[in-house]
Amino acid sequence: MLSSLQSLVSKLTFTNNSGARRSPALVRQPTTAYQHQMSKPTWWSWHYVFDWALICTIILVSQIVFGTMGYLSPFHRYSTYHDMPDATVSYPSTPSIVPDWLLITFTFFAPAVFFALWQLRFKSWHDFHHGLLGQFISIMLTILFTDVFKLYAGRLRPDFLARCKPDITGKCTNMVLNDVRDGRLSFPSGHSSLSFTAMVFLSLYLSGKFRIFRTNHGNVWKILCSVCPIFICGFIAISRTKDYHHNYDDILAGAFLGTVMAFVGYFTQYHGLASEKCHEPKNRYYIHALELKRIEEQDDSNESAIERV
Repeated sequence: MLSSLQSLVSKLTFTNNSGARRSPALVRQPTTAYQHQMSKPTWWSWHYVFDWALICTIILVSQIVFGTMGYLSPFHRYSTYHDMPDATVSYPSTPSIVPDWLLITFTFFAPAVFFALWQLRFKSWHDFHHGLLGQFISIMLTILFTDVFKLYAGRLRPDFLARCKPDITGKCTNMVLNDVRDGRLSFPSGHSSLSFTAMVFLSLYLSGKFRIFRTNHGNVWKILCSVCPIFICGFIAISRTKDYHHNYDDILAGAFLGTVMAFVGYFTQYHGLASEKCHEPKNRYYIHALELKRIEEQDDSNESAIERV
């Protein structure tokens, strides 16, 4: 009887490469789907190509249809300046303190360069990609909402009369029609919304990397570094009142819009700032592959424990 049991046990066990005897029942053979997922980076998916294509398309269409060079005409508010002087739209026309090319640099390129420099130490394509993707999601939403709201509001800029050059009937005589059209796009401020969406996103990115909302990580120097980008977007927004291109409520509305979109873009790609994984990007499409990997590691740990017993 004893010899029969020993023979049965020998058939149910085998020896692995390290010489340890393991039961086939404890060995989980990887499935074809699992091998396919583990053969490539567990965060990358071709779905991201569609995301990028959609973002670029919306930005381009928004600029062509709704933007400064768009074909749609903004709402024309009832003009009072042909009856009496209107001080709110009688400011002189001056060059932008922050020109468009500088705004584009701060919005599109400055955060991207920072993401790249951060990877010199941490070397994570996952983090670099999700940083860029979250930033462009914020920019795409901000551009779309800002351009549509500008057309719908049709508010006159403080320097509108200098752009319009109206005659005694109130009709604009300026032949540069795009300049006159742009004079009706005061609310909300595009400079304010774009700068806030880029810099608030960067501030959230730094807050997550420094883990300032986690226990024992909220050092003052980390907090200061995290909020520094807010100074930049604040200066850009306020400059729009100094060159008479916007009113204060225009830049406040733009700041609010840009901040909301920055939060949307960031938290779709990163964990909450109070989370233990606040410094890590999310895995949106292949989370099941990571779960399979975790299960395999747990099974290996259980097998090792059984072998020691």
